[in-house]
Amino acid sequence: MLDEYLYKDFGVFKLTPRECLRLMNVKDQDIDKMMEVNSNTQCYKQAGNSIVVSVLMGIFSQLNIKGVKPWNEMTDEERYEMIYKPESEVIQ
Repeated sequence: MLDEYLYKDFGVFKLTPRECLRLMNVKDQDIDKMMEVNSNTQCYKQAGNSIVVSVLMGIFSQLNIKGVKPWNEMTDEERYEMIYKPESEVIQ
C-alpha cells in the first residue's frame, strides 16, 4: 500500500539531452554547438555512445602500461592534468 502512495503522484523523470551530455563530461560550450545542429534524439544517442574520459583513463591506468602511474596512486592534480591535457600535447 505504501508503494501505491509513493508512485501515485509522481511521473517518470527524464533527463534532458544537456544533462545526459554533462554526465558524460562534455563541456557546456560543446553541448551548445551540438544542440544547434542536432535534434534531441541525436544528442541522446551521442551521449549514449560515449564514455566518460576519467573512467577510461582510470581503466587504462590499471593496465600497467609502462610510464603510466596507477590511478589510485595519482593526486587529484595529476588526474586532472592527465584528463584535460590540450590536444596538441597528447598527439606528438
